Amino acid sequence: MPNDSSTGGYLTPSSTNDLNDKALAQFLQQVVVGIVGLPGNLVRPRWQPEPPNIPDFGTNWAAIGPGPRKRDPFAAVVNNPAAGNATVVRNRTMEILCSFYGPAAEANSELLAMGLEVPTNRGVMQLQGFNIISGAGDSTVVPFKDKGRWQYRVDIPFTVRQQQKYVYPILNLVGAQVQMNAQGDGSTFTKEITVSTTDGE
Repeated sequence: MPNDSSTGGYLTPSSTNDLNDKALAQFLQQVVVGIVGLPGNLVRPRWQPEPPNIPDFGTNWAAIGPGPRKRDPFAAVVNNPAAGNATVVRNRTMEILCSFYGPAAEANSELLAMGLEVPTNRGVMQLQGFNIISGAGDSTVVPFKDKGRWQYRVDIPFTVRQQQKYVYPILNLVGAQVQMNAQGDGSTFTKEITVSTTDGE
């Protein structure tokens, strides 16, 4: 059984909204599929342990992946007494690079650039804790050679802010035994009382 604040020791989160690793790659793939309209199997993670074959020449496809992350130096800790936990909230920014390939590479890159500005599209991303903080940056044309033929490629960067929430089992103090001492005129008065968080409700 995991520790909580009553047992002492290190605490691990009981839940989190954070997307990392494979879940992050899937989320970014869904963003491009939803905004650009490419089939899901033609929007791929930029780095894969077992890279699939490059689509046939003349196919429009994309590769997307996260780059550097920069987190805020401090996090906010929000206590939730009724739930018996505390939520650690921190924002981080993430640079994303999407590469479009094929005869419509530039057109698809512009669909992404314009689509990232649509409030409805941003709203879908916000449901996962992400928001655009820097719209699409300048496109870079980077043709590459595959099997002796040049393929058209357009790279487009954008930056998102992600709000991370980690919930830890930090329990609320429900009561305590308190001893009060008062001195005056050479006499001492001592009284023990029990304090409860429900007192006065």
